[in-house]
Amino acid sequence: MMGSDQLRLKPYQVEGVNWLVNLYNNNLSGILADEMGLGKTIQVIGMITYLMEKKGNNGPFMVIAPLSTISNWQNEFERWAPEIVTYVFKGIPSERKELFNTCLRNGMFNVLLIQFELVMDKGDSKRLKTIDWSYIIVDEGHRLKNRESKLFNCLTGKNSYKARNRVILSGTPLQNEIHELWSLLNFLMPDVFDTNEDFEEWFTKPFKSEGGTNDEVEVVDEEKEFLIKSLHAVLRPFMTRRLKADLAEIMQLPEARENILKVEMSALQRLLYLQTEHNVLMSISSDGSTKQTKMSNRVAQLRKVCNHPYLFSEYDLGDCLLIRSCGKLELLDRILPKLKRAGHRVLIYSQMVKLLHLLAKYCNSRGYPNLVLSGESASDDRIEMMRKWNERGSEYFIFMLSTRAGGQGINLQTADTVIIYDSDWNPMMDEQAKARVHRIGQTKQCLVLRLVTPNTVEEKVTKRAEERKRNEDLAIETGKFNLRTDVSDTHELLRVKLRQDFADKMEDARQQTHTDEEINVLIARTEEEIEMFSRMDREQAEAERQRVLRGEMEPPPPRLL
Repeated sequence: MMGSDQLRLKPYQVEGVNWLVNLYNNNLSGILADEMGLGKTIQVIGMITYLMEKKGNNGPFMVIAPLSTISNWQNEFERWAPEIVTYVFKGIPSERKELFNTCLRNGMFNVLLIQFELVMDKGDSKRLKTIDWSYIIVDEGHRLKNRESKLFNCLTGKNSYKARNRVILSGTPLQNEIHELWSLLNFLMPDVFDTNEDFEEWFTKPFKSEGGTNDEVEVVDEEKEFLIKSLHAVLRPFMTRRLKADLAEIMQLPEARENILKVEMSALQRLLYLQTEHNVLMSISSDGSTKQTKMSNRVAQLRKVCNHPYLFSEYDLGDCLLIRSCGKLELLDRILPKLKRAGHRVLIYSQMVKLLHLLAKYCNSRGYPNLVLSGESASDDRIEMMRKWNERGSEYFIFMLSTRAGGQGINLQTADTVIIYDSDWNPMMDEQAKARVHRIGQTKQCLVLRLVTPNTVEEKVTKRAEERKRNEDLAIETGKFNLRTDVSDTHELLRVKLRQDFADKMEDARQQTHTDEEINVLIARTEEEIEMFSRMDREQAEAERQRVLRGEMEPPPPRLL
């Protein structure tokens, strides 16, 4: 590499670079599908550096990536290969046009970093398609799996960008069906994989029902094994994938442990949940059917109740009850002081932007230095926040992020604790969030804490996500099978939760939640931390008792409203 002499690729990364170069030597394209956190970005930079130094191929190389990862690509090029002329395609339309006219059209560059939205922009794409690209590299390339998407159609077909070679980077290359695999392969080698119907026919023909109909039939183990082997045979030349678990010793990466913390609702939450459930029952017609959109909205309302009642503006009781009105926030209020005392730094992920603002209000009230990143954050603000978080001696204790905006392509490994405040339907989103800290360079043991309210829709979502994760692990390694969540899934999810008597559910939920002693064990990394956390509990209880005896405070109210 051209950068600092102290920078060295890991042995498995060298193997990855060699694999990419071997594809180049054989005029092939491929999928680098290493698990998140193994350094796919650095391996691509290594390939580009090698091609420039050893093959005389100076590009141009186009890297297409989500907006949230562009700054990371830029930083890594500056760190590992500062001599490579790299431009970021950004700014207002006139600025982008000026960059094209002064630098890009004349070939005065090696690498162009561009976000998905701009590569599809009508004016920009018209100009950029005139360039004869040596490579097109698509980060988070699983976005190409939908052949109906604007991105797929922009990058494939007769009028698409032209490139001699193509590379897809994705920690989750396959999540659903065979035609998604075809979409990726069609992008990589359009001359070989040109017809989806022929491709799908080749795989599914052995499993079609008798009589030539296209009815689905049950796939038994032997047939599934055949399909798996067939998909392996297709993928083997074009995809490589390594897992952290297989490379842990080589990477010297500390383990990541995940625990579920079961959370009790406040009385206000229980009331809101009961009302919302009643509304759900009323929305389901007598035959059990309803529109998918309407049902999904009902599920979202139930999830909001679990997250915080203040997400419903009419139930905002003011700052004084911000903590006691919400089971999850009350639990955070108990564990965050302990994590801070032990020297840990925390990422908190949620899917709800309004909730992030409530958490920021809480952090400010407790004096916790914090940052908030969501889809609303401007690109320059994101870069500045990541700089503040990762700088040596950073004052920030908590970084709150939306799961979708803060779960891809950013490096936050100076944290060692991830709190999943509410789980995503798609388990890969949470996996990407966890990979922000459990990645190359992490020297501390990572802890992931997932907050779940028992006997609610949240518990069902978590179980469904775990099931999807198991199936998707199979899909990533092999091929398929249908993992879509349709309206019947949503109906079943709600029916299971509405079947029980509400009071019985809440009492059962209370019995499932953890004692302080159990929580200390779940959030501690060592025996010493368990003892420290227990001592903090005793000291707080004694301090409150003494203040009550001195008449300085009333006896503390129940933790939850």
